[in-house]
Amino acid sequence: MADGLERLVERRAVEKLYYADGSLWSDDPATAMEIGGWTGWIPVVGELRDQAEELEAWADETMAQFAHVVLCGMGGSSLAPLVFGDAFGGRLVVLDTTDPDAVAGTPTDDALFVIASKSGSTLEPEIMEERFWALTGGDGSRFVAITDPGSKLAARAAERGFRRTFLNRPDIGGRFSALSYFGMVPTALAGGTSIAPLLDSALAVLQSSGPDADPEQNEPLKLGALLGDSVAAGRDKLTIIADPAAGSIGLWLEQLLAESTGKDGTGVVPCADEPIGSPEV
Repeated sequence: MADGLERLVERRAVEKLYYADGSLWSDDPATAMEIGGWTGWIPVVGELRDQAEELEAWADETMAQFAHVVLCGMGGSSLAPLVFGDAFGGRLVVLDTTDPDAVAGTPTDDALFVIASKSGSTLEPEIMEERFWALTGGDGSRFVAITDPGSKLAARAAERGFRRTFLNRPDIGGRFSALSYFGMVPTALAGGTSIAPLLDSALAVLQSSGPDADPEQNEPLKLGALLGDSVAAGRDKLTIIADPAAGSIGLWLEQLLAESTGKDGTGVVPCADEPIGSPEV
């Protein structure tokens, strides 16, 4: 890990990450600019913390009328809320499949439906929306949208009179959206925990691992160095062993690691929910 940590310090990795400098990942100016435009998941933590009390008050008022909240989303739009639901409980049902039995088994009476899609044109959430739109008789007050500005979903939500539409920062990829509207709105509606402490904890980590932090005490940086050194040494598999209280975190980390590091012929292959073996295997 020492070699990897030294290389990251030499490349000013933390500073470049926090200031959206894409040259951390690519020497090609065009590619660097594009990648640097996807780091909105860092400043969004503070933005959502500023809104936490208002968001929680809205969620409490809204859910006084409903017994369940059904999140309709796929992949990055649903994985983090699934983790929070497992860890904290509450009234959240995550529907991230179009399997007929799963859709048919979703509670519909006294349910609020959250349609989540970054692009606003993802097929599966559209199918789910149409299913529940028909079942509710087109009652827009039972629907909430989470999407990017200018999307088809945003336009449809306005046309159909959805209860509320949350427009997320467009510079956040789906799998990085845990602490944006995509993660925090369903969690607030679920009612299992307050989102303010979650965001406070995230802000504390950002502060303790930022450009001014001692690299030797920067735990996220050290983890990155460990992963990088391991791949360089031929150890490119990562088994995720999670506490059962948040067991589904493995699914989220699996997508996060596989899609984020699987570039240019290298990366980390994550293995979630793998049986624990002895070190030699």
